[in-house]
Amino acid sequence: MRGQWGEKFVGLGDLARLILVTAHAEGRVTHARIRELTDQHSRDVTLKLQELVRGGFLVSAGGGRGTSYSLRAGALDGNRPKAQLSLFAEEAGGDGSSPQSYSQSPPQTLLGAGAAGANAQGPDLVARVAATNWATKTEVRAAIAQVCSEDYCSVAEIARALNRRAATIQQNYIAAMVAEGVLVRKYGDNPSHPDQAYRTRRDVAAG
Repeated sequence: MRGQWGEKFVGLGDLARLILVTAHAEGRVTHARIRELTDQHSRDVTLKLQELVRGGFLVSAGGGRGTSYSLRAGALDGNRPKAQLSLFAEEAGGDGSSPQSYSQSPPQTLLGAGAAGANAQGPDLVARVAATNWATKTEVRAAIAQVCSEDYCSVAEIARALNRRAATIQQNYIAAMVAEGVLVRKYGDNPSHPDQAYRTRRDVAAG
């Protein structure tokens, strides 16, 4: 991998390299498998897997807790991944603050906004939403449900995963998805908790 990807591979960091090496050695990886190999927080593993998909290193299959990841076809055959700039800008403090434009779609039903709706959009929905400023509101909601399907994520972490402004995610999506029961708060009795985070409701994620 170092021979094919050079310093790009070295610069990915320990967790990303562990994921890629494991995917190469075992054919595919899952969130649970990586958690067996590292003491990194579950949420950090989730976000790193999504970053590697967006960066063109991995492709995902399945959805929710059953998502698996494998090396992109041809990744080690001389075709270096073309990682988006935002993938590495995030770690340097970038806020992904690009103009947003969403369709004026009506409020979604619980099922349509949950992980089941996200799976219907395909396993790479999060990567597709992060790569464009023109995702529909339905797609962004479904992507949020995927991002939060494994563990609690803060608004800032969701925003980074989708390459959106945190304020946009908070104002346009989080409150509505909590009210509809798609997302649950980590600190349910204190909505303004400074460490508030959100997770897709388990029965929705399993849908």
